[in-house]
Amino acid sequence: MACVFALGLFGYYKGWHIDKYEPVQLSQLLTPGYEIFTPSDQGPYPTVVGFHGCSGMLEGNRDWARFLRSLGYAVVLVDSMSFRNLDWPAVCAGETLWGSERAGDVIAAVQDVRQMRFVDPQKIILMGWSHGGWTLMDVLALVSDGKKPTNLTHVPANALDGVIGSVLFYPFCAFPAVSRDGWTLKLPTHFVFAEKDSVVPNAACYEVIDKLWADKHPVTYYTYEGIDHAFDMRTSDFYEGTLQNVPDATLAARKHIAAWLEALR
Repeated sequence: MACVFALGLFGYYKGWHIDKYEPVQLSQLLTPGYEIFTPSDQGPYPTVVGFHGCSGMLEGNRDWARFLRSLGYAVVLVDSMSFRNLDWPAVCAGETLWGSERAGDVIAAVQDVRQMRFVDPQKIILMGWSHGGWTLMDVLALVSDGKKPTNLTHVPANALDGVIGSVLFYPFCAFPAVSRDGWTLKLPTHFVFAEKDSVVPNAACYEVIDKLWADKHPVTYYTYEGIDHAFDMRTSDFYEGTLQNVPDATLAARKHIAAWLEALR
């Protein structure tokens, strides 16, 4: 039984049992779930492409989009759950939709966003929360290494053209993340951690950051003391209030992310 389980796990890690899409096909599946926030009908704007956590799209993600819009950014939130008809408990338990699979969503979404009339195609920022952060780290690792997400037939040559930075909120960095050895693309990246995170192990991410620093990557991070995972989401976003919003830390995170993003302009 253990051998069968191990073979199944290895097969999922390699993508043997995952549906494969052309990037254009995946785009067609994702497009109905895009949530778009723009400062006005004008443009082009620097644009944030956001990827939710394993619980799916939350009001807290939309709060961030509205905040970024107030700063002059367009935001495209990408729903990776609806077209797959996934229930969040299975995703949160790691039973399906690993970061290496969802990484294909990032490539398809970036291809789409570059074509949107309100977007500055040379100023795209990736932002991910928890599972979304895992996904972004994996896409950076895969593209850097000449590999492809397990749900894509191929990766376009210009897959991440125009992406100038990434922001990763409390991402998952342990096995089976393929980004555990870092990546070679020197993309400005900022991590945000919760010191008392009860959902993901921060230590694994600190190890990845150390490897990136050793290779001279422009990576920074900040850890908020005494708080838990998803502190910047609404308390009502979570089943039976299992996680709590921390208003002071949320406000502080918004201020320092705004400053970090401004430095990219």
